[in-house]
Amino acid sequence: MMKAKKPRHWAFATLRQLGVLAAVVAAVFFLNTQVLQVVYVPTGSMEPTLPSRSFAAGFRHPKDLKRYDIITFWQGDAVLVKRVIGLPGETIEVRDGHVYADGKRLKEDFCREPMETEEGTWEVPEDSYFVLGDNRNHSTDSRRFGAVRQDDVIAKLWK
Repeated sequence: MMKAKKPRHWAFATLRQLGVLAAVVAAVFFLNTQVLQVVYVPTGSMEPTLPSRSFAAGFRHPKDLKRYDIITFWQGDAVLVKRVIGLPGETIEVRDGHVYADGKRLKEDFCREPMETEEGTWEVPEDSYFVLGDNRNHSTDSRRFGAVRQDDVIAKLWK
């Protein structure tokens, strides 16, 4: 003969479900504010790598950024997404539609069209990075607002 199950009180089941929900919400909040960043890309400044109106994700508090990493950072009160081109201490030059770091022409096969911009030279401070959008002709980046300080970097995105 089967033993009859004791009826559970509905309040206990509801409280248990609310506890699980609260734990999941807390874990997602912690991950999103301390470990991961999910960012919406509203413009085409990173096309074709990151299409307009797409989402991207990465780890917060990145260490040892390298050339060509894609990062998110604070620019005023906005979060922007760009590619690291210049490293701390380097001299970045734009000439003849190409980018040079300390006199060496950089490989830029992720750009879909030649850059049409004014030529210029920028010194990257020791605690900063020079960033450009992949869609160079339609990007507001370090050519306009200068180098990005390490303290303003939020995350390094996954490729």
